[in-house]
Amino acid sequence: MLKIGIIGPQDSLNLIDQYLNDFFEEVKTFKIEFSIFEQIPNIIQYLHVQESNFDAVIFSSKISYDIVNHAMHSKNPWVYVDKNHNQLQRLLLKIALEKAYDPLYISVDCFNEKAIITAYSEVGLTKKAYQFYAIEPDIFNPNFATEIRNFHLHHFYDHKVSVCITEFPSIFNALQSKGIPCVLSAPTLSDVHQAVQKLELKIRSRINESSQIVVLAIEIDQINEYSIINENDYQIMTEKIKVTEKIYLFAQKIQATVIEIGTRGYLLFSTKNILENETEKLQHIALLDDVSQNTTNTISVGIGYGITAREANYNANLGMLKSQKNGGNHCYAVNEGVYIGPILNTISAKTQVTLKIDEKFLKVSEATGISIDTLFRIQCYIDQQKNIFTPNELANYLEISKRSVDRILDKLEYCGYMYVVGKKSETGVGRPSRIIKISFDYKKT
Repeated sequence: MLKIGIIGPQDSLNLIDQYLNDFFEEVKTFKIEFSIFEQIPNIIQYLHVQESNFDAVIFSSKISYDIVNHAMHSKNPWVYVDKNHNQLQRLLLKIALEKAYDPLYISVDCFNEKAIITAYSEVGLTKKAYQFYAIEPDIFNPNFATEIRNFHLHHFYDHKVSVCITEFPSIFNALQSKGIPCVLSAPTLSDVHQAVQKLELKIRSRINESSQIVVLAIEIDQINEYSIINENDYQIMTEKIKVTEKIYLFAQKIQATVIEIGTRGYLLFSTKNILENETEKLQHIALLDDVSQNTTNTISVGIGYGITAREANYNANLGMLKSQKNGGNHCYAVNEGVYIGPILNTISAKTQVTLKIDEKFLKVSEATGISIDTLFRIQCYIDQQKNIFTPNELANYLEISKRSVDRILDKLEYCGYMYVVGKKSETGVGRPSRIIKISFDYKKT
């Protein structure tokens, strides 16, 4: 089953979620709301935590993709729903028909100049017939949201534009609160379709790459000519059997087929994904240690990648020969003519790695038994200036039952992450509901 994260405003999340469930036979989606800029740090933190749990992520816009992609790099496929002049034409038609504003005088923060000119020219308008002002968000400017809002305000108050077009819900709300005509740009089903098709191609490409054949060429290193073992054929054969046993055990781990070549050689056929998982992305080859520590022999190993099995085999032999030239007991990988290595037989001590980025949510999750995904969604609700709220309001946002929310709140309260600040009657009758406050930054001692 595919696990796909979706990032964007609530309306876009629902549209993309519905399409993904119709497009893929087996898919589980994780909706990650991005409506206000204050949510960015938590979104990045959440993606770091869930990196290994997602197969892919789809963003509702290029700007949200750029912001997150600048802060972190994922090994999973990421795509975004792109905008084009057709979407702008639909917005301009909507402005003219539904909003009764003049679509020939606009300020825009979500379409480039080329798309805007194309949108007007395709309906027969020359540059003299319309006026537009466009700004490209600068994600490297920490105040770019304020800059974009002021850009729209400036051109409207100077009577240069009739309506503003934005893709940011927070800016849309800010302009509307001032009575400024504004339209929120959102992806259409057609836009989502193109993005999902691109995502499918990336996922297929990744699956194909993971299934790529990898060949390991292994040869037992020559014993020192002065070694006493050279004088005992039985001992030589006994040691070879031990090495062969270690190689077959390693082959089982990487689900490889083994072909013995001559008296000292072996070819192992596996896949890239399995091999790299077993070797921690070629950081160490346990087989080198196993042979050198448990037999009187050492081995030279070459790992070959290639589009075909023949190319992978050729590259594996190149890597093995280079290992031998460096004295044996080495491993080299070869991919597209590039040597990777040497990978030595000493396994460096592994240190405990703690991901600081997910420390807060992991700590709360471990203490309460609540999933990181649920904690993150609660944090998103808090970020929307919902410092205090009722259990019913939280249940509606999380789209789960009041009983489930009560169980979550009980766990948070027990561990000191939630407390009751008051009570109110939501219906005017019956028992008053609790007014609660949640913070993941403190805990009762």
